[in-house]
Amino acid sequence: MLRTCTLRPLVSGAVFCTCTALAMLGACTFTGPESSPSSSASSSSSSASSPGGVAGLSPHETGVLRLQQIDARIDNLNRRIDMRIGKTGARADDLRQKLEAVRTAAHNVASQNNGELTIDQQTGFNEQIMPISQTINR
Repeated sequence: MLRTCTLRPLVSGAVFCTCTALAMLGACTFTGPESSPSSSASSSSSSASSPGGVAGLSPHETGVLRLQQIDARIDNLNRRIDMRIGKTGARADDLRQKLEAVRTAAHNVASQNNGELTIDQQTGFNEQIMPISQTINR
């Protein structure tokens, strides 16, 4: 089933999906206007005011998006656990428990920061997720 959502342009010219199914970006369809050089020029000026931000989003929206990206990555890893390791078993349960600990920590940090994550916080959570991802791939 295809989702219809809005894709927002990034300064690099790429786009990202604004729906909550970020891990399933391939299932989304583009509904926004075609990118043009003039539209990317205007979006690059809006992102200049928020270093590390996403064009067209406020700093708060960018911080909330970072938390949603962590959640989407954890959801995707849970699906990969089901496919590669199985839905039950001690190894699957251990990996899920580790992922939920990262999710809980991310939400606790975000709740202390107006519901958003900084770039450094997101990087830290991604670094915690990486070894779990590598374990799933073994």
